[in-house]
Amino acid sequence: MLRAAYQDLHNQKGFSAFLGSDQQSVGLYFTAGPPLQRPGRLADSKSRLQEHTQKLYKRPPHYRVAGTSGPDHEKVFEVEVVIEGKVVAKGRGKNKKEAEQHGADEALKAVEGKKGGGKSA
Repeated sequence: MLRAAYQDLHNQKGFSAFLGSDQQSVGLYFTAGPPLQRPGRLADSKSRLQEHTQKLYKRPPHYRVAGTSGPDHEKVFEVEVVIEGKVVAKGRGKNKKEAEQHGADEALKAVEGKKGGGKSA
């Protein structure tokens, strides 16, 4: 079926007929790259944190590996999120990318907590 769609790419009428009324959702399968997002909304915590720190400090946050634990086949990474030379949050994950996402999520919570009146638990 995908082969037929590929062959019909140059024939707009054929391609439209293949997609039918559900063009948008089927079209997502032909799109390379990250999933589509609503305008004005960033996809993940790292992106949102970077936008926030760029606005405030004119530079992105820095992520550094604070340590690893576990055997090689089940390694857990711990990453520190550093903004303006200060560790503002930590994250853990099964790889560096996941740990950075968790760290960015925690950093955003900390930043939002400060904006919301600085209440602490």
